[in-house]
Amino acid sequence: MKKILFLIIIILISTICHARDAFFPVTFWCSPADFTEERFAEMAECGINVVYCQTLGQKETLDLCARHNMKVIVTDPRIFAKDASDPDFEENLRSVVKDYGSHPALWGYLVKDEPYNDSFDKIAAVTKCLHRLDKKHPAHTNLYGDDPRWNGSHKDYVEEYCRKARPRVVSCDLYPFTADPAGDRIDFWFDNLATFRDVSLRYNIPFGIVVQATRHRWYDIPAWNFREAGEGELRWQVYTALAYGAKGLGYFTYYTPGENRWTEYGEGIINRDYSRNPKYDIVKRINAEVRAMAPILLGCESVSVVRDDGKKVLVGELRSKSGKKYMMIVNTNYEKENHVMIDFPNRVKIEVINPRGAKPVISPMCFEKTLMPGDGVLIRVKQ
Repeated sequence: MKKILFLIIIILISTICHARDAFFPVTFWCSPADFTEERFAEMAECGINVVYCQTLGQKETLDLCARHNMKVIVTDPRIFAKDASDPDFEENLRSVVKDYGSHPALWGYLVKDEPYNDSFDKIAAVTKCLHRLDKKHPAHTNLYGDDPRWNGSHKDYVEEYCRKARPRVVSCDLYPFTADPAGDRIDFWFDNLATFRDVSLRYNIPFGIVVQATRHRWYDIPAWNFREAGEGELRWQVYTALAYGAKGLGYFTYYTPGENRWTEYGEGIINRDYSRNPKYDIVKRINAEVRAMAPILLGCESVSVVRDDGKKVLVGELRSKSGKKYMMIVNTNYEKENHVMIDFPNRVKIEVINPRGAKPVISPMCFEKTLMPGDGVLIRVKQ
C-alpha cells in the first residue's frame, strides 16, 4: 500500500511540475507610455506573459516582469547595430548577453520585426551568434504576413528566413478581417498557417501567430484596411492557429498606438485613456483557455489538418511524444454557432480536454458538439 501511495505522489508531483513548466508565450504590440506596477498587473491578469517593450529601460522592464511572473523580449538597439564584417561584431553581442542573459525574466532577444528578405543575411549572422553566446534564449525575428509592396511568394520568404537564420522559433503577423467583410482573407489565413506548420515541422521549431484585434488602416496601402475583431473572430484566429500546431500567440494591438503618419488605429484591447476595452475580458477568457490546454499543446506535434468549408469545421490532429492522439475541432463560422459532428471509422473513447459551453454528445464512433462562433474544442481520442 505504501508503494502505491508513493507512486501516486510521484505521479502528482510530476504532473504539477509539467504544468508549471508549460510556458505558452502570449505577447502583444505595442508598448504603453507608462510602464507601472498597475499596467503589468493588468497585463498579467489578461493572460499576457511575454512583454515586447520599446519605451522603458530593458532592465527595469525585466525587473517588473519578474515580479509578475512574466518574460521580456529584449529590444536593445545594440542587437542589430553591427554587421558581421565589423571587428567588434561578436563582442558587441556578447555585451548584450552579459547584460540580460542571466535575468530570470528574459524570454529572448528581438533581432528584427517584419524585415524584408534583403536583410536576412545580417539577421542570420546576428541570430547564430546570439545562439552561440546564449544557449537558453532565442534570438527572435517576427516576419511579415504579407506585403503588397514586394513581389514574390510568401512561402519562399518564410522558407528563406528559416534556411538562413536557423531560428529557434518563428512567427508572423496575420490579419484576415478587412473593413469590408466581403473581402475577408480566409484563404490567405489558412495558406499562411499551412506555410508555418510546414516550416515548423521540417525545421523542428515552434511557430507563433500575431492575431488581429484592433481596427487599423495604412494610408499608403489601400489593401491594408482592417476592422476590429469581435469575439467570434478572435476565437476563430486563435483556435484555427492552435489546430495547425501553433505554440505561441500575440495580439495586435493590446495598447492603443498613438497617431502617426503611416497608420490610423482604432481602440486596442486597452483604450487610449487606459480604460479596458470590452475586448479585454474576451481576450482574458481566451488566454485562460489556452493556458489550461498548454501542457498538452506544447507537448504535441501536428499530424494533419482537414478543413471542410461546407460543414464549416476544421480538424487538426495532434500527437504527443508518447503517442497520445488529440484533435482540435474548430467552428470555422465566426458569425454563427455550429453543431459539428465527427465520425470515427472504429470504436474510440473520447476525453474532452476543455469542457466549456454546450455539453457534447459522445458515442463510441461519433463526437458531436455545438460550438460558439469561431470556437474550438480539444479532445483526446483513445483507441
